[in-house]
Amino acid sequence: MTKLAKEHRVSTIELALDLGLSEDSIRRDLNKLHEKGQLEKVYGGAVPVAEKDKSVFDIVITNEDKKHEIGIKALPLLHDGQVIIMSGGTTNLVFSKLIPPLLKATIYTYSLPIAMQLSQYPNIDLIFLGG
Repeated sequence: MTKLAKEHRVSTIELALDLGLSEDSIRRDLNKLHEKGQLEKVYGGAVPVAEKDKSVFDIVITNEDKKHEIGIKALPLLHDGQVIIMSGGTTNLVFSKLIPPLLKATIYTYSLPIAMQLSQYPNIDLIFLGG
């Protein structure tokens, strides 16, 4: 729990390597801690309960600077007329905020936060998929 409090996220793989345990053991332990309300289980690890999203408008983005860097590198791949399928997740949410406002494209997504961000762009045809 100290590592989680310090780093605000733990990785199942890293914990397994650090502690010399199997990933399955770490997953079981994280699941038990999640059931007790001591952490929030997420894909690949866990985050503190305090960082749990409260609503679609209150999203905690860990490592946002790195995700911003990834988004900047992906921007040159965008061109008018493209059809893009954008999955959910905070990396794509950060990227969606970087999309040039005048880009003319069709974007499919099942992510409500990403759809809400993209709905502000007048030239994007947004297709919201049910999930």
